Amino acid sequence: MLLFTNHRMLLLLSLVWLTASGSTAQDQTLASHDWPQWRGLNRDAVSQETGLLTDWPAEGPSAVWRVPGGSGYSTVAVVGGRAFTMLASGDVEYAVCLDAASGQEIWRTGIGELLVDNDGADGPRATPTVDGGSVYAVGAMGGLYALDAATGAEHWHVDLRQDYNASMPRYGYSGSPLVEGDLLLIESGGAGGKSILALDKHTGREVWSSQRDMMAHSSPIAFDAAGQRHIVFFTGWAVVALSPEDGRTLWRYEWRTTDNLATPIFIAPNRVFVSSYNGSSLLEITGSGDEIAVEEVWRSETIRNYLSCWVYHEGHLYGHDGAILKCVDAETGELAWRARSQGEGTLIMADGKLIILTTDGELVVAEASPEAYKEIATAQILEGSCLTAPTLAGGRLYLRNLSEIICLDLARKKGI
Repeated sequence: MLLFTNHRMLLLLSLVWLTASGSTAQDQTLASHDWPQWRGLNRDAVSQETGLLTDWPAEGPSAVWRVPGGSGYSTVAVVGGRAFTMLASGDVEYAVCLDAASGQEIWRTGIGELLVDNDGADGPRATPTVDGGSVYAVGAMGGLYALDAATGAEHWHVDLRQDYNASMPRYGYSGSPLVEGDLLLIESGGAGGKSILALDKHTGREVWSSQRDMMAHSSPIAFDAAGQRHIVFFTGWAVVALSPEDGRTLWRYEWRTTDNLATPIFIAPNRVFVSSYNGSSLLEITGSGDEIAVEEVWRSETIRNYLSCWVYHEGHLYGHDGAILKCVDAETGELAWRARSQGEGTLIMADGKLIILTTDGELVVAEASPEAYKEIATAQILEGSCLTAPTLAGGRLYLRNLSEIICLDLARKKGI
């Protein structure tokens, strides 16, 4: 396992997961069980799949396949029977496409030089975004590529640092691209009012740019609230909502720390949960039209994101605060329960259950209930540093560490 210390360790590990949630404009041919981007179909880490297998043998669910991987922390996107991720080999970072049924590699395309971190956390951080016939991937050094989903051939690319005079984020580019209609949205860190970009997803041409903020490591989300379409970024200076039409600022909530890493969570109809190392806030969007604004519902210095993004379910937020798994009342910010049994990890949710992968490679399924923490099933699946959140698609769970990728079968057989 990688050795890190204190706050520096937490910051580096956090890059693995901290990037986006909310409803997005995805290609209409996507199936409900596809996982086309960071945190799934709606960027909220909540799957609509039900009836998943949880009564495992001691060794865990059966492995459909396991294949060699590589350094890097991208999660796996799954669309149309193909699995997409990013990894490093040698001194190059790659976007990779695998056959989701067999794990066989279909293609790999270089997306830039390897980010070498002083603490050993090398490789890409972001997750590919699959939209229609294209895959959008950004390497840790700032190369943004649009690739053909079938072949891996390049459609276009831009260099965010060189083309937009951007300062290199201290832990590399970590935000996963967001597709909104014909736009591809990303935090670039560019100078001269170009810290946030909207590019034509077909050509890479700049459509609009916005803000002068210091860059952080989060990813944008999209949702409808107060009669407006919102694109929300968590920059190094603020939570900022932009109009996708022209990039104008709808509202802004100051939050200054370049360690803003966690994915904001949209809570319908008009609230947003944000969190970083110095606490959390629940924000409420008010007004409409040109009079739209945001106000703080509550703020807590004891609810913080360290390693992974949280999930929302039936009025409660679930997630890791350091090595403690917490359940929090989303309305009040009050703690419902805490559990220390598993240590740090990442999680997603499906069928009213939390699916957790600890940093030591233990897979855990627990009830998503505010009453108490209750484990349903556990198994040791991987070894070493497991810093990447799970992906669930079509009854199969995709996990990875720094050396391999594994696909597990969670589909309960008919009649069982």
